[in-house]
Amino acid sequence: MAKKSPQRAEYLAEIKRYQDTIARIRNVAPYEIRMSMFLVECGELNEKLIVMCEDLIKKILKKVEELITFEQATQVTTQVRNMS
Repeated sequence: MAKKSPQRAEYLAEIKRYQDTIARIRNVAPYEIRMSMFLVECGELNEKLIVMCEDLIKKILKKVEELITFEQATQVTTQVRNMS
């Protein structure tokens, strides 16, 4: 996303992908895994993965905000130049 300016649909697809991942973690990921004589508790790991996905969504939304702000500033500048 840093290299190009994706369209709205691309941003929405990325956000939906991370939201779907969060939903799968919450609904499907086990909270513990038993392996022979070991018990691996996954609750903390699951929460960490959810936080990471939420952070990625926030970064995407921030990028969208920056692009919108830049585009609006460009439009205003262009309109002011046209008035001059």
